[in-house]
Order: sequence, then C-alpha cells, then structure tokens
Amino acid sequence: MFHSKWLLLIIWIVGLAIRLPNISRVPLDTHHIRQSDTSAIIRNMQRSGIDLLHPQIDWGGSKPVTVESELPLYNALVTVFLQDTPIDSSEGYRKTRLLSLGIWSMMVWVSVAWIRRMGPNLTIGAMLVLVFSPMSIVFSQTIQPDFLALTLMMIAVERMSLLNECVGWKHRLSYVSAVCCYSLAVMVKGTMLFALPMFLVLINHEQSKYKLFCGLSLSIFLALGWYYYAHNILGASGATFGIWSVEGEKWATWTVLTSSWTWGSIVQSAVYCLLTPLGAILMLIGISKSAQSTMSRLVRWPFVFGLFGMIVTADGFRHHEYYHLYFLPWVAVMVSNGLLVIAKWLYTTTNTVRVLTSIGVCLLCVYSSLTSVGYVKQSMVQDGRILEAAKALNNTLPKDANLLVVDRYAQSIVYHSDRTAWRLNRLDEPVVSMLVEDGVEYIAVLDPIEGDSDVQILQSIQKTGVSSALDSFGTLIHMSIDDRMDAK
Repeated sequence: MFHSKWLLLIIWIVGLAIRLPNISRVPLDTHHIRQSDTSAIIRNMQRSGIDLLHPQIDWGGSKPVTVESELPLYNALVTVFLQDTPIDSSEGYRKTRLLSLGIWSMMVWVSVAWIRRMGPNLTIGAMLVLVFSPMSIVFSQTIQPDFLALTLMMIAVERMSLLNECVGWKHRLSYVSAVCCYSLAVMVKGTMLFALPMFLVLINHEQSKYKLFCGLSLSIFLALGWYYYAHNILGASGATFGIWSVEGEKWATWTVLTSSWTWGSIVQSAVYCLLTPLGAILMLIGISKSAQSTMSRLVRWPFVFGLFGMIVTADGFRHHEYYHLYFLPWVAVMVSNGLLVIAKWLYTTTNTVRVLTSIGVCLLCVYSSLTSVGYVKQSMVQDGRILEAAKALNNTLPKDANLLVVDRYAQSIVYHSDRTAWRLNRLDEPVVSMLVEDGVEYIAVLDPIEGDSDVQILQSIQKTGVSSALDSFGTLIHMSIDDRMDAK
C-alpha cells in the first residue's frame, strides 16, 4: 500500500509537469472559441461584478448582453481567484490555467480515492488513464469548465458511496454534499446527467432509499430549472450558445445517425483522443470481463447510459471532442480492469506467449504514445490570424464603433479585440439587413469569400456602403445608420 501511494503521487507529478510548459499562452489553440467565450464572461464579471444569474458576453451587440449558457460557476471561481489580475493578460492566463490544473488534480484524486475504496487493485491503471489520456492532457489546461463539472460529479459519487459507511452528522453531510455537487455538476455541464444510473445503483444499496431518491430528484429538478431559465430568459436577446436549440450542433437526426462520418468521427475521438489505441483494447477486455469485478460492474451503468446519451446527442459528439470527457472516469476503471485481466493471464501462460504478448504491448505503447503526442501537439497549434485580425480592427476602428464581424471565428476575434460587436459566422443577407437596422455602421468581412452566393451577397452589401481593404484580412464596409439593405 505504501509503495502504491508513492507510485500514484509520482504519476500525478509527471502528469502535472507535462502540462506546465507555456502555461501563460494566449488561448488561440484548436479550442479557442469556447475559451474565448468563457474568458469573455470572466472579463465582464471582473468589470461589472460576479452575477451567476446574468452571464454576459461581448458579441451580442453594441454593449455586453446576457447569454444562454451553462451555470457560469467556473467563470465566477476564476474571477475570484484572479482578483485584480485581468483575464486577458499573460499573468491572467497563467493563473487561470493553474486553477484549471488544480481542479483537474482534485478530480483525479477524488476519483482515485473512490476507486481505491471500491476496487483497490484498479487504482494504478485508473490513475494512468486519468492523468495521461490525451484528451485529459489537452482540456485540463484550457480555460473551460469541463473538469469542474467532472470534479463535482466525482465528489458526488464518492460522497454517495460513503453513505453505507457513516452515521449521524457524517451521514447527513455526505448526503447533502452529494446532492449539491451533482446538481451543480449537471448545471455546469449537461452531459453529467448521463451518470444518473450510477446514483440509482448506489441508492439500491442504501437503507434510506426514499430520502436519497428525493435528493436526486431535487438535483435534476434544479439543473433542468437552470437550463429552462438560461434558454428562455438569458438567450432572449439573441446571444445564445444554442444549448437547447433544435438547429444547434447537438441533437441526433436520422441524417446524423445514418451518416458514416458521424460514427467515424465519434470512434476516432474515443480511440485516439480519449483512450489511445492501447487503452481502447484494454477497455474492451475490461468490459468483457467486468462481471469479475464489483467496481467494473458498477461503472457499467453510467457507461451504458452515456452511450445512450451519445446516440441522443450524436451531432454534439461528432462535432465536439469535449463531449467525450464525461466517459473519462468510467473508462479509466474499465481500462484498469483490462490491464489487471492481462496481467493475471500472463502470470498463468507460457514463457513464449508472455514474450510475444509483451512485444505486442510494447509496440502498441509506442504507437499509442506517438498518436497521443500528435493529438496534443495538433490541439496546441496557435491560430495567429485571430490575434492579427483583432489588432487590424483596433488599428482601423474606434472601440465604440457599431461593428458586425463576419468570420468563422468571430467570437474569438471580438474577444481578442476587447470590444463589443455583433457577429456572424458567415454572410447571411436577411440577418445583415436586420442588424443594419439595429445600428450596425461597420461590417468587417474577414473570412475568405467562397462560392458564387457569398460573392453575390458581398457585392450587394458593398453597393450600400463604402468598401475598403482591412489590411490583408478582408473587407471593411462603412454604412450609415440610416442605410437599409436592398431587399433583393
């Protein structure tokens, strides 16, 4: 036990060390859009005060507006942690990422504590997955709330599993903390709802089933209440992330479900980003032998329900890698179980088979390491065009100009220019016409125009204003507030 504790600590220290280099970097990597949105809410909290019920972003018009979002608990924590340090500074990014790494570390150790109590032989393997999963490496050092949601969920699981072991005030404290943490976890990230069967199984092992069921129902009620409020009140101004939008990249349709690209993308993200090829094989072995382990049988419930949730939100899973993070604690147990099965089998087999199997595992380790490093490096590539485009806007226009930014990464450009603006991800003539009526004076078309329809729309807009080149980044059109788009 002593040696395993030190080994766990060494694994965590190594994992932390590989995450620390270049921690002060500007969020311009592959996942910059969500980080820009998160940072924009934090910046508005720093300037206007923390208001969990009214998170604000800068890309909804001529002033900050509330936005439909998940509960901005992470944003509030960062705001408190930074104190007077601006989020959009090198020191601000460094401190924010250190906080994110602290949250990730808490998730790792809470998960390990739970796994150690439920299945002590699985802790080393699970720790390796929690620390060295490529997706864990990438998202644990981003300015995003995903690991806060995972941490809250695992605290709830760990506290709920203690209810059979404690009495009196400790029992009540574990119960209240489990209910509160799970409520917050689902509010911070809706995919945490997929873990519901885990709690239902734990309830079946507890004498106070009725009380626990009521607490769990309250958790779900509070979480759904937040999303109803966020969709119908906060998103009313048009500034929305599309959490519940039917048109949003989230829900499954027949076209999505029957697309080979959908399942190819999901499987590729699971194998190469969440697990690695070696981890995927070990997970399949662990699942096939899960009946031999109480812990593995327990995590089958949130795992299977997560697969069902994957089908319901297939469009989200195929577009967004971070959806897969929900599975991280559960696959860690499955991979560790698979590793244990392989170790026991090698102990009983012949020397020749041991050597051949060891060679195969080593080759898979090398291949998995290469794919992991490739994914992490690709995720960290900086898009310098965003920062340069933001600087071009600031060099050309005053900060209080009524601006519409048209770009696939419009949110990030607006955030890094530290201004308020309207945004579109592509040209849409009726929407542009409506925004001009709302007060847009300048239209910055930054994306390369592709296709005849986009060219025609741009030419139509240019006829109603004065066009000029915005350095090398696109076209800037100056329009009077009284100008109206041609209905044609």
